[in-house]
Amino acid sequence: MSSPQAVAMVSSVGPKPTLTSWHSRLGHPSSVLHSIISQFSLLVSSSSQKLLSCSECSINKSHKLPFTKTFIASTRPLEYICTDVWTSPNNYFVLIDHFTRYSWLYPLQRKSDVKEVFIVFKNLVENRFQCRIGTLF
Repeated sequence: MSSPQAVAMVSSVGPKPTLTSWHSRLGHPSSVLHSIISQFSLLVSSSSQKLLSCSECSINKSHKLPFTKTFIASTRPLEYICTDVWTSPNNYFVLIDHFTRYSWLYPLQRKSDVKEVFIVFKNLVENRFQCRIGTLF
């Protein structure tokens, strides 16, 4: 029994794809793009035999600087509370206590509900920890 081999069949009514479009379609491979195209006999426009610079590849190869060290030092619960409102696809109000690292996540119907939710949160945590909220950021 012979081993199976991959066979690619391509038919296209429109113009042949460029080298850049194959690069995007195949998940941005770098040095293996030409061997993939020749191995699977992929159609490539003859006018685009050189890969142009890809902005996505350039961005992903760049390195970010590390986060700066924070100088915030909390000594008790609720001294510093970090807040944020997430809006992806639903709205959420997130609160994190810097000292305990406790996190609270409140689903919101509207962003304008933050005030009412914060009042409920404030009453809850100040009663629980027996101290007042210091700074929100």
